Amino acid sequence: MGGRAAKPFRLLYGASLIKQAEHLTDRSVVTAIRDTPAHQYFIGLDTYTTDLPFNHSTLVYFRRRMGQITELVRNIISDTLREQIQSLLPDDELPVLITDATAVPIEIRFPQDTSLLNQARLNLEEMLLDMAHQLQIKPPRTYKREAKAKWTAFARKPRRWAKETRKQIKVQLQYVRRDLRYIDVLLAHGASLNERQTKRLAVIRELFDQQMFMYENRTHRVPGRIVSLAQPWIRPINRGKAKQRTELVPRLMP
Repeated sequence: MGGRAAKPFRLLYGASLIKQAEHLTDRSVVTAIRDTPAHQYFIGLDTYTTDLPFNHSTLVYFRRRMGQITELVRNIISDTLREQIQSLLPDDELPVLITDATAVPIEIRFPQDTSLLNQARLNLEEMLLDMAHQLQIKPPRTYKREAKAKWTAFARKPRRWAKETRKQIKVQLQYVRRDLRYIDVLLAHGASLNERQTKRLAVIRELFDQQMFMYENRTHRVPGRIVSLAQPWIRPINRGKAKQRTELVPRLMP
């Protein structure tokens, strides 16, 4: 019978891989294969040729036919792999994977009470400035220069004693409490916050209540403790590991 000869599967499938890897069009990948000896070797050609290996329209028909048998190929591969694994190990020796789905690791800066309160203070100062501009009034006095100086002096210390840390927490709590009162006053006078600021304000209020409770009760534990203002859903979980007893993760299960 006459007609065009069929192309090897490796040739067309390899061309499809090159097309996806290099983000080429059908026409471009055919030209790239013609100009690149490594591509020709990859798709299974025995010798280098300067001719086009196939017409670009062939890839269209190849994808159309592959779409019809893709699920069948996946099932064949899955069955083959399953048989190979079962042949290597008896049923009673198959490994069992135990997964812990209570939490997943996440990367955030290690939380410190002082740094969280300082960040909250900075956020509140920005909110107060925006609200004052809305009402066209002079911004409330927040003592931000004094607060910044005290925070910088504390943060620069290579070693911070517990007494110094407690003193810094007290100072930051005072600044945050003052700013929260100013915000309540400006809100009562008609100022408003955008959606992002409103969410952050709610997180800061909860953070302030938690930090005040821990400060007054001289403890470092509180239910639902906030360790990140940007990601308040993250919680510290005691994992009992030797390297790191506590991990900061979003809980997936109660």
